[in-house]
Amino acid sequence: SSGRRIAKRYKEVSLYELNQLTKGDCAIHGEGAVVVTGGLGGLGLLSAKVLADLGIQYIFLVSRSGHVAYEGQGLEEKLQWLQSSSGVNVQIMSCDVSEEVAVEAMLKDVRRIAGNIKGIIHCAGVIRDGAIEGGKAAAGSTAVWQSKALSAWWLHKHSLEDNLNMFVTYSSISAAIGNHGQTAYAAANRFLDALIHIRVRAGLCGVSIQWPAISGIGMAAASNTLQDDRWSLSPERVYELLYQCFEGAYLSLQRPVLILPESYLEIFNSDNGFGLQLREYMKTIVVDTKVYQGASNTTTKKKKMMMRDRHKV
Repeated sequence: SSGRRIAKRYKEVSLYELNQLTKGDCAIHGEGAVVVTGGLGGLGLLSAKVLADLGIQYIFLVSRSGHVAYEGQGLEEKLQWLQSSSGVNVQIMSCDVSEEVAVEAMLKDVRRIAGNIKGIIHCAGVIRDGAIEGGKAAAGSTAVWQSKALSAWWLHKHSLEDNLNMFVTYSSISAAIGNHGQTAYAAANRFLDALIHIRVRAGLCGVSIQWPAISGIGMAAASNTLQDDRWSLSPERVYELLYQCFEGAYLSLQRPVLILPESYLEIFNSDNGFGLQLREYMKTIVVDTKVYQGASNTTTKKKKMMMRDRHKV
């Protein structure tokens, strides 16, 4: 990667190779509906734009309030474009996805309107940062867990009869390396990663994407916690990554896909601390415009097996 070490035991792969390893037939096509929870937030609307550009027939933007999540991020304009100019049937549905009965009813309504559900993208979530000391982490843990983890389980449970081509959960980089004050948030996102592991082992499609902060949109931008754009991705880069994903890349990986801004290269390449932790844990890592797949540091025979069957590891 331009003379820079990306970390031993990883090799760069092309998107074509990745598609071959991850069941390219999982890609979303025009017919049917895709449900986007947290659909009126920054990532949800960006995901919907990618789906619209791919020609999806129906997009259902699901949120608890039924209103755009954050002001001052240009989200109202993005929603207006989707509804009036995208050429796609875009519908807004109010639903508290942490409630099982509500999720079951919402999915039934989607089937009634669109005929069938082809994909679910779970963007919903809240942040309730707080230190363990003093009880602040515990105080916000229920809301974080319900919006991220419990809701993902209900979506999984009540879509098992659908012939899904896509089940995507939006996890966080905090699930891989942690973050100050985000114990509950990291734990809820690790549940998403584990749920996808279970789905793929059962022969179902699924991927968990561990996002870093995204500049200008989403929860981090709304909370003003992002002080340095070097540690975030631009919405334009996120669009490119999502387009690759929804076309088929990454859609059936047991381990999460970690998205890293290029600024993380030094950390990832280090031989202690976070660097070692990441390389042991991750299988697929996207750094800037490069995609890397992990190999094994065991015997040569096992290395060849893992490189051949990486999507099964």
